[in-house]
Amino acid sequence: MKPQCVTVVIPCFNHEKYVEDSIRSVIAQTYENIELVVVNDGSTDNSLSVINALQREYGFTVIDQENKGVARAVDAGFRRSFGEFFVPFDSDDVMLPNRIEKQVTYLNAHPKAGCCGANFQYIDSDGNPLPGATFKKAASYNFQDIFENMKIWLGAPTSLFRRQAILDAGGYDLDNIIQDYSMELQVAYAGYTLDVIEDVVTLYRQHDRNHSSNYKVNLPYNLKIIEKYKDHPGYAKARRGLLHSALKSAVIDDKPYARELFKLLPLRYWDMKTIRRLRHYFTK
Repeated sequence: MKPQCVTVVIPCFNHEKYVEDSIRSVIAQTYENIELVVVNDGSTDNSLSVINALQREYGFTVIDQENKGVARAVDAGFRRSFGEFFVPFDSDDVMLPNRIEKQVTYLNAHPKAGCCGANFQYIDSDGNPLPGATFKKAASYNFQDIFENMKIWLGAPTSLFRRQAILDAGGYDLDNIIQDYSMELQVAYAGYTLDVIEDVVTLYRQHDRNHSSNYKVNLPYNLKIIEKYKDHPGYAKARRGLLHSALKSAVIDDKPYARELFKLLPLRYWDMKTIRRLRHYFTK
């Protein structure tokens, strides 16, 4: 019997240097039933030509649209696809060959899990290994776990979702660029667990254009995400966690911005981590 279909959607904006490696890593998967959709999100470089050349060779679906942002690009691929499982995958990252097989096997054995995450290896712009990736132990998390603890996350480089979980969660938030964190919370809030396996499944590229490293851009979007759950008893803790995360960098490299962040933390919500951030503000 043919295995369940897994849809992989690769949104691409100006990644002509990397998108071929990303596409070929999906094509090289050991899993036998993959539907690949590549969304060119208004690239102004040579990305579309690279994508089209590979499409002629391998026959996957290409969506060419004006630039709408990563969330709308992923959603466009989701709406044009049919796989029972769904993988949004950045166009500068690389899958290891048995990634899909391992994660589908896990989800088939754990029906309450809405998403399976894993570990990754950092690489530089030329594909050379970099240190620093946090190792995530095998675990199963509910909404409260991931909402209240900023250290718990699955992340776009390794997440594989059940399509039904995304539908039950209401689909993608089209106005938020942090679509991975938003969808993780939505799926968990819908009653699914978010599970992690310990395998390294992705090479996660680090370069100066990574959205995930821009805390000043990301913070307002992250705060908007958790605002949807402001009635949850863990809301204050979740908000404090996001502000602490931004303060970690701001107290060193942008002290005026750090002052504004401290003002967003009422004294009744301060803890020892807040005090450490304040000490670093004055000493680093």
